[in-house]
Amino acid sequence: MNFGYDEHGNRLQSDDDSKSSDSNANSNDNDYEVATVSDDDMKHSEGSDDSRSNHTDSSDEEEKRNGGDSSSEFSDDVELIIGEMANQSINEPLVDSKDIVSDRRADITQGKFLLEDRRVTSLLIQDKHQKQVSSPERGFLDLVRGISSRHRNVALIGHLHHGKTSLLSLLLGGRSYRQREDEVERKISIKSGMVTEVVAGAQYQQSSHLVSFIDTPGHPDFAAETSAALRLADAALFCVDAVESLSRGGARLLRQAVLQEGIPIILVITKIDRLIMDLKLPPIDAYRKLRMVIDAVNNEITSLGSPFLVSPVNGTVCFTSSKLGFCFSTETFALKYSREYPTIDATALSKRLWGQIAFEKGKFVKITNFRQRPAFVSFILEPLYKIVAHALTGKGHETLSSGLHPYPRDPVSAVREAVRLFCGDAATEGIDILLNVLPQTNERSSWLLSRYRLPSYLENSAIAIAPLLRSQNNGTENFAVVRVLYGVLKRGMKLVVVDEHSSDAEPFYTFVVKELLLKMVDGFVEVESAIAGQVVLLNGFGTRPGSHLVLVGGAATASLLLEEDEYNAVEEEEEEEDASSAWLDEVQVYPLKCGDPIIHVGVELKDPTKSTQFQSGLQILVRTTPGLDAHKEETGEFTLTGYGELHLDTALHELRCGLCAGIKIGISQPFVSFSETVLEKDGILAVSGSKRAQIGFTSGTMDRQLTERIEYEQLNLFPTDESSVVKVWTALRQYDMDALDARHVIAAGPHATKGPSILINDTLEEEQELAPLTQQRLQAISVGFRSAVASGPLTGDVVRGAALRLIFADIAAEIKDTAVLSIARTTVKQALLGAQPRLLEPVLAVDITCPPECVAKIAEILQMRRGSIVSEEPIAATTLVCVRALVPAMDSFGLETQMRMTTQGEAFPLFSFDRWDLVPGDPFDATIHVGMLQPARGYQLARDFTLKTRFRKGLPPLLAEFQL
Repeated sequence: MNFGYDEHGNRLQSDDDSKSSDSNANSNDNDYEVATVSDDDMKHSEGSDDSRSNHTDSSDEEEKRNGGDSSSEFSDDVELIIGEMANQSINEPLVDSKDIVSDRRADITQGKFLLEDRRVTSLLIQDKHQKQVSSPERGFLDLVRGISSRHRNVALIGHLHHGKTSLLSLLLGGRSYRQREDEVERKISIKSGMVTEVVAGAQYQQSSHLVSFIDTPGHPDFAAETSAALRLADAALFCVDAVESLSRGGARLLRQAVLQEGIPIILVITKIDRLIMDLKLPPIDAYRKLRMVIDAVNNEITSLGSPFLVSPVNGTVCFTSSKLGFCFSTETFALKYSREYPTIDATALSKRLWGQIAFEKGKFVKITNFRQRPAFVSFILEPLYKIVAHALTGKGHETLSSGLHPYPRDPVSAVREAVRLFCGDAATEGIDILLNVLPQTNERSSWLLSRYRLPSYLENSAIAIAPLLRSQNNGTENFAVVRVLYGVLKRGMKLVVVDEHSSDAEPFYTFVVKELLLKMVDGFVEVESAIAGQVVLLNGFGTRPGSHLVLVGGAATASLLLEEDEYNAVEEEEEEEDASSAWLDEVQVYPLKCGDPIIHVGVELKDPTKSTQFQSGLQILVRTTPGLDAHKEETGEFTLTGYGELHLDTALHELRCGLCAGIKIGISQPFVSFSETVLEKDGILAVSGSKRAQIGFTSGTMDRQLTERIEYEQLNLFPTDESSVVKVWTALRQYDMDALDARHVIAAGPHATKGPSILINDTLEEEQELAPLTQQRLQAISVGFRSAVASGPLTGDVVRGAALRLIFADIAAEIKDTAVLSIARTTVKQALLGAQPRLLEPVLAVDITCPPECVAKIAEILQMRRGSIVSEEPIAATTLVCVRALVPAMDSFGLETQMRMTTQGEAFPLFSFDRWDLVPGDPFDATIHVGMLQPARGYQLARDFTLKTRFRKGLPPLLAEFQL
């Protein structure tokens, strides 16, 4: 049966239709010859076409019966507009070049960095003698750089796809903030990108400021990049999607900025257009949604113990939409009303545009019932909704303004034009909002000097930190992102560099500043110096493996550089100079607070003759990728360690295609880190040594919360002042530790401060038979203890949550400390074996955003991978839910792909480390045998993981090292 259309949707023609179409075709051939038609001709044509009109009327009636009349599908108040005229100018291209994104595979060897490869020459001009001199723009840039009060450094942080990079492009006035090609291809930020610009506000802050913006990744796998960026910033723009609200990933970043870095927060609610155009919420519901977002952020800040809450009233909340091109706050909107009505006080009005305040009968009143509309709705949201509605309908542009284009390219372009006309330029409005609340750089610099234990009283010195290193052009050009904390950093200055790998044998190395650069939107700009508070790029960063640098130059390093420089000094002068170098013994590299990576992958070099080139490229990769670690195994292969699959994937892509292009390497399947712990509260006594040197230890468990507080440095076990010592003793007694044990904690290990195991001295002076236990002996025993808990007896991994007790130590005076260290290490491992050691595995938290109908499929997938759903929370005003689940890291590989394929892309999971958990089973149960090509399940897992991990690391069979 045929309904008048073929299989492709084309209308079938009858014989009459074909004849009429032929005649129409003939007439169309001569259409261009016809200029005008007279009224008589029209009447004649009407009379001659009666038969055809009758046929048409019958066809129309048949169409109406078949539902073909489109007007019947809508109500009477709907106007149907059939567009037949092109709205685009003949001179405007059909396809904008900015909308074209290359689909080719990103080639890192060919310009991976799109901007960093060039220097800016527009700031230099040639005089009549053909010499390059500074242009007026360059002179103005140098003038602003020299004023410390005009410097601002701000980091853009937020959850994945919450609009950080789009916000930065909006603040830069639409200028192309270009990213790396691999970031464009993956559509996410991978590296923290910095750009410095001279900006000024529209009304409040019209004076120019030098602002350094640091765009950070939002994916949890790149948490170390965000930590390093926060170390450079004075404040953070915390971006939250207006629809998705505060996510758990965003809450972790907020906790990191407020609690760990102590920097102020400016809340930026992005993608306001989604409330209007996607969710189509009424203005009052949109206001309630925005209020929920702000309340969620403030609740999280309050839980961290910070008194500084965000609010539109104090200017720490702004609302943006990169799609529609606007950025506003209550202050900027109040200023617009004051310009229209000069009698209005903008400051007073801005305080009343948020909260439970309504505008009724010409005055502001407190809201007492739900029918009243808040002032934010009346003065801000409703006008914004009207602008968007008028622009989208495509009619009434003349009533809005004669300056609007009557035929915009598309509806979104029409809205952007209308919003820009009525709300102002988004870049200058946003800069106005930021400069009103951003703090000056001196406060943050003082805080960093105290954390790094650096002096701020040395004259004619320069102090800087470099938590971020960058590389380009296959490692031939290296840069350190430097923040100057004190003094003036100049080109040609010789610096003393301390990194995280500095030791007593090699406490520092020297480096000469060859080039200082500002990274601007147009490229690199060379500068001669950088004052305190400024963030610049330093060309080169030495050859040592450190990736977190402390740079000191000037008078503070005179005595340290004495051996390398040509200075000659007498003994009296040397004594005076030694006093100025005392800071070197106290300085510490304040670590980034981002946790430890747990995902590993093995890399094998296929061609041993290129080992030097490969190791050089691998060292550059590790130094320029925060959170990435690499070490060489006894088997000769290298193990790369990262935070997740995406972290390792991007690093290996850069290694294979850029730094070590052309070198064949083999990559293993990913695996995870394990840890070890003990189950017994008081284990058996382990004794080892000889008659002249005998040491005894016992091992027991430690409270889990105490372990976490020590590991995350929330509790300092070894404070310097007496008041803090008493507080530590009091805190330890809260975790089932008596006062005597709390006062005799002598070491933590394997890390000297973070543990996560501790050593308690339980010896008595009267029990020492051979010689008294001196502080030097205790130091050697502590080193042996740290060595033992760094490589546990099961898989050679870190021991967590173990409290070792030194019961006795009978050591003769002639025994060397190295022998004491070896005996202590062996005894500690035996004590761990006597307290029922067990294996720990990392557990990941999975945050999944999906529709409710996908939850059952997700639960089924997680159950197959030893995971489970913990909670399910709906996202307000949407049809989505946020599912929180837990899954062991060992079973998480490929889970994201499986979940997205099963739900057809509707589920979007993100993984982050949650905790360590016991692996089921006994690793010493020799009766467990797993068949060939069969997976281990349940109680078999501990034994299977232990044996396979020891085999991979090349360790001897379990307990073989302790057998005689």
